[in-house]
Amino acid sequence: MDCDKAPKRSVSADNFSDIAKALSEFKEKFSYTGQIDAYVYEGGSYNALLIPLLRRKLLLLNSDIIDNAESDNEVRWIIARFVGSLASKHYRFFWLQAVVGSIEKLVVFNMLMYPYERAVVKTGDQLGLYAIDGDIESAIRASHKLMVGGPLSGRINLAGVLRQHALISHSFFGWLAKCVSPFPHVTTRIVNLLRFSGEHYSDQLRVLLANADSDTKSLVQQAAGLAPQILTDQSTPSASAD
Repeated sequence: MDCDKAPKRSVSADNFSDIAKALSEFKEKFSYTGQIDAYVYEGGSYNALLIPLLRRKLLLLNSDIIDNAESDNEVRWIIARFVGSLASKHYRFFWLQAVVGSIEKLVVFNMLMYPYERAVVKTGDQLGLYAIDGDIESAIRASHKLMVGGPLSGRINLAGVLRQHALISHSFFGWLAKCVSPFPHVTTRIVNLLRFSGEHYSDQLRVLLANADSDTKSLVQQAAGLAPQILTDQSTPSASAD
């Protein structure tokens, strides 16, 4: 079902109050003052969309995001990453916002803005992880669900995701697909999260990989560009993500 035609329920103190509270919390955390109206809609697949509407933003959350959540932080990360990306876009090059906005309206120049848009998405993912105190397990689990949906996400193996990322990164067609999209590939976003976790929440990354085989740990280290001791040194405390 098209989300535009699907029945929606607005998020408020009366309906989905936990989501309303999280949205308010993250707006305050990231000092974002713009108006965001959130709705939960039924039908379709596991997905979330942010739609600009004049000066407002509409955050549409598929009901599967809530139904298939294995932890509160899965939903919280998805909300926080949207608010974080909006805050990042607002404060980064603030004085260029009018120029950027004008260029984005010209289709012929869209591709020139895509590297910036992809950077905003990845920054939003990192801020989302920061907002849930580095819970990399929940963020990765939610990312897997964004790839294939909730019911099939349990069949995704992190090592397979990282191998796919390596193939895409070294492929001409993978490079071409990246150039014509304002969104980074999900595998790229997962590697970005792993790298950020290793740099700022290494203890939690080690917990995620505690039962992983040596091949998976090696793939994580190589893909994220992490030093070997980050995944093995239990005595080194995690750095704070200030």
